Amino acid sequence: MNKIRKAQTIVRRLNQSITVTRLKKALRGAGVAEAYLVGGCVRDEAISVASKSPDLDVALPRVGGEVAQKVAASLKATPVALDYENDTWRLGDAGGQLCDLVGYRAGNIVEDLKRRDFTINAIGFDLMGDKGLLDPLDGLGDLARGTLAACGPGVIEEDPLRVLRAYRMEATLPVAACEELSAELARCAGLVTGCAPERIRDELFKILGGARGARTIRKMSEGPILTELFPFMEKWRGMYQGEYHAHDLLEHSLRCVENVERLAVETFDGELGQGLEAHLAAYHESAITRGALLKWTALMHDLAKPEKLTIEEGGRYRFIGHDVAGGERIESVMEGLKVGKRATRAARALVAGHMRLFGLAHQETPTVRSRRRFIRDLGEETPEAVLLSLGDEAATGDTAPAYEPLLLTAREILELYWDESEECEPLLMGRDLVKELGVSPGPLVGEILARIAQAEYDGEVSDRGEALEFAKEVLKG
Repeated sequence: MNKIRKAQTIVRRLNQSITVTRLKKALRGAGVAEAYLVGGCVRDEAISVASKSPDLDVALPRVGGEVAQKVAASLKATPVALDYENDTWRLGDAGGQLCDLVGYRAGNIVEDLKRRDFTINAIGFDLMGDKGLLDPLDGLGDLARGTLAACGPGVIEEDPLRVLRAYRMEATLPVAACEELSAELARCAGLVTGCAPERIRDELFKILGGARGARTIRKMSEGPILTELFPFMEKWRGMYQGEYHAHDLLEHSLRCVENVERLAVETFDGELGQGLEAHLAAYHESAITRGALLKWTALMHDLAKPEKLTIEEGGRYRFIGHDVAGGERIESVMEGLKVGKRATRAARALVAGHMRLFGLAHQETPTVRSRRRFIRDLGEETPEAVLLSLGDEAATGDTAPAYEPLLLTAREILELYWDESEECEPLLMGRDLVKELGVSPGPLVGEILARIAQAEYDGEVSDRGEALEFAKEVLKG
């Protein structure tokens, strides 16, 4: 059972909200006599959930362009018509979305609430009068019981994206779908692919960004929804990965998601922990945090393994190049979801680089410079790359033999990453090759510098003198 606030407490707190007060004033100024705050804002107030971006939905008999313009002007916002047919308007400013204004889809507010998606979202707060809360479907009771239930038959099929929205509720709130809703979600899973990819993307990354994101992704894998969205995942179920792994590819991937979610909050403390928390809370783009993208890449980091599988003569399973190939594959998957370029580049870098920490952790001669090169190459994705590699190794089985060396190297890299005083100049510059070795300016300079950087990463060179000798050997070859 969840502890929820009493109705009178919810009403009092909403009436005291500065945001709600501004909204009321703007509505009155636009001549609106009847309006209700509905959905997420009321629900979250009931269960004491604080949100950085409150979900403000306002239902009123009719909106129209004139009312939307007047309310927006009062709030110093810009109105955008999301859906003329359904009289839906979004008001936003430079900081993002402020609220949505939606005309009733039924004759009155009670019937309108009954036509919403889930009972916990069918609670209304009277903005312009003194009716307080309206809760025609006992949404507060379902919140207290931790139950997610549909408002009525057919509401999921009416908008199949509600399948993903139900999972998003489970990932972000202390609720679980009732038996009847679970059956409906499974039945309608195949309809979700008909929704706009942008809508699928937003719900998917909100699921991943939720505090219970990993648990919810596992639940989705137990039904048809994940393979409906990503059919290639069906090959992962039951796929043997060799003796190093105790689990099939699907279970390994799910455990990796669970691990990165746990590692991000449990493994590192002090300044490292604080740095990680702030870093993962930052946004790549709207609705996609770094933390959500990390869990996404944890789920998808081995997506190229099926195509890269080879079995050697002694029976050893190999997946040579699956990391780089996976980086290329993840790009096309994200393009299909209409993810922006910044988040797509980050995902590609993480998937393509998820094996690199293993190389660093097993260097014969560990060097600080090789760790700095890792940071140079991964850039802002360095913290996620470290967590992904740790989560990957921990997901191999109960023993995870490489985990402790990885963890030691991970700490070294994270400390370097957040030490702003550290510089990471290359061992040699192009001008050094020209001046000291007589190399003619051109493509050969870049090729030699790349070879030196790789040798540094492999632990073969560690200072300027060794780099010059290595360059001489390259020129001789």
